[in-house]
Amino acid sequence: MKADRRASAFVCSVFAQIRRALRITVCAFVFLGLSAAPLCAFGRVEEEKGGKAASPPILEYKTEILQGELGLIRVRSLVPMEAPAAVIRRVSGSVNDAEAESGGDDDAEADGQSVEKSVFSAHMAKGSAGGEGADYFCFFPVPLDAAPGAYVARLEFRLDDEALSAEAAFAVVERVVPVDEIALDRKLSALRAKPSARKAEEARLFERILSSASEGPAYVDAAFSWPVAEHRLTSTYGDLRRYLYADGAAASARHWGLDLAAKTGTPVSACARALVVYTGNWEIYGNVVILEHARELFSIYAHLDSIDVAALSIIDAGEQVGTVGSTGLATGPHLHWELRYRSRAADPESLVGHP
Repeated sequence: MKADRRASAFVCSVFAQIRRALRITVCAFVFLGLSAAPLCAFGRVEEEKGGKAASPPILEYKTEILQGELGLIRVRSLVPMEAPAAVIRRVSGSVNDAEAESGGDDDAEADGQSVEKSVFSAHMAKGSAGGEGADYFCFFPVPLDAAPGAYVARLEFRLDDEALSAEAAFAVVERVVPVDEIALDRKLSALRAKPSARKAEEARLFERILSSASEGPAYVDAAFSWPVAEHRLTSTYGDLRRYLYADGAAASARHWGLDLAAKTGTPVSACARALVVYTGNWEIYGNVVILEHARELFSIYAHLDSIDVAALSIIDAGEQVGTVGSTGLATGPHLHWELRYRSRAADPESLVGHP
């Protein structure tokens, strides 16, 4: 039985590594080549503003997003804009719906398509850029149960009281979700199954942290990277876990992060520039560090052996936050790496190499 579970886990790990390699290749082509991903400009920004010729803002985004990923559209602009907003809609097949939802958009009507409102929650965050302009990030968590298919993101800004908009088309792709069985010894079985006031308080604290937000522009100013350079991916995002307790009982739960296995003491670095909003020790997460990269965009580093940063400090991408360990509910040394936006979990790998 154990041999079968090990073989199953090995196959899932190999599949995840192949999937990751393919996705990295595709994303590199889309973002570096820029020919596979549409580049959209706000149509009327080229005109003179304040005596200066303004370059049109450009949208950069992935054309395919897996269920469970955090969607990201980066707006590069030389012109500061006001009141940014975003709406995600799903593309379907009724021309009448297209006219009702998109105001009779010519392209949608010509293609025989309609645009319906999506359930995705999209929000804009201001980034940093040199000169007089600014970057903006549109974040939208794509749920694990989101319907696969075509979607359109409509971004809206104001410039000198002029309403501007642009659209970015992308597809949501189905995710393959493996099932893992994890055997726990008596100590870990009790840690997970037995209620405690401490666990309840830590859960409330976690929600308070995720619902808070720093003021000002995003801290992130470069692409996200893996927090453990050399690692073995042992659990992927969204895995359905079945915990096997020492007394023969079992319980199931969803895995809301990535597990990166490495030797105890292996350096763990910040995946991007961030504000350290919390450090501490929790029953389940063990030694944990929480970083905020943009308003309400957090990454979590759990089961650390040591913590090497202080709360309320600003750290750069690649700066060491701690070391790999097995504190808390862990069967071996690894980093549990998690991504949250507005309290909603998303696959951390979706931002590696972006923005």
